[in-house]
Amino acid sequence: GFAGARTFAIGSLPWSDAGAAFEDWYLLRGSADLDELNDAAVSGNRTPSHDRLAAEATFGAGGLYNLRRGNAHDAHPVGQWFAKPPNMAYADVDDVVASVAAPDHALWQRRMVLGPAPEFCLTGTHAVTLPAAFAPRTIRRNLVAGISRLVLGGRRHYVPE
Repeated sequence: GFAGARTFAIGSLPWSDAGAAFEDWYLLRGSADLDELNDAAVSGNRTPSHDRLAAEATFGAGGLYNLRRGNAHDAHPVGQWFAKPPNMAYADVDDVVASVAAPDHALWQRRMVLGPAPEFCLTGTHAVTLPAAFAPRTIRRNLVAGISRLVLGGRRHYVPE
């Protein structure tokens, strides 16, 4: 179920004072593939690299996000994190985002809470003006590393980004 991965360097997390940080995005077919990805990440010839990086990590948080609109495979340099106002319907969030987002933007919605990030992340090549009620927090993201899975002629190929 692995479709790709990206690591972005960001100046800081907009909901923390932890300083410079990284965002790791793993693209999966579905959340059921998470166990297989985790097992693969910590086994075999990946164990030493994983252990070295884990020893350097001082803070970690995460979440499972579902692509609500757009293309999951674009490595966008801007992320806008925001929350749905309490009395707003999800269909209204979709309408607001559709009215300001470009076709290349991707809207992600949290499916499982594993950290303090807001419910939505809109990624794109540029920031858009979101309503103040969304309390948007914009971050610049610099792609550090990425890999995408392609299937050509029935065989899997992994391509660096």
